[in-house]
Amino acid sequence: STLLDATRPSPPVITASTPASPNNDSITPTISGTAEANSAVRLYPTSNCTGTPVGPVTAAGGVFSFAAVPALADGTRAFTATATDTGKNVSLCSAPFSYTHDTQAPAAPVIDEGSAPAPDSNDDTPTYAFAGEANATLECRLTGPDSFDSGYQGCTSPHPYNLTDASFEDG
Repeated sequence: STLLDATRPSPPVITASTPASPNNDSITPTISGTAEANSAVRLYPTSNCTGTPVGPVTAAGGVFSFAAVPALADGTRAFTATATDTGKNVSLCSAPFSYTHDTQAPAAPVIDEGSAPAPDSNDDTPTYAFAGEANATLECRLTGPDSFDSGYQGCTSPHPYNLTDASFEDG
């Protein structure tokens, strides 16, 4: 007797990239996830399972990994996947997995001049507002008279300073 499998597998689930996104080292990340055990998984560098796929690789034990993703240029892209079971049934397209490769340093943050106190202010708790590239980590440094330097520290905007603990002089 012959068993006919006419049921399509569930779409694969892309769960991770190595290195993690966002990344600025590797232009060939490994993309991994889960799919029906022993299905053939194809990875697409698009958000809708179109174009030329990478693979297939076998989801041994329900787990797959693509170590040969084509080289990526800077930018964010979506990866999707399909699974083909042993009965040759093809799944629907997976949900997109977003990956960002970024080797460009962000532009310098811009200080909102209107947020800073006047140069001759006696405000010992000034707050500065600034804007930078989305998702960038910002570091602030305060310098002053007598070679005072707070050193770079992580900060968010607006960023308050308490100058009562620093060695600033009036003037």
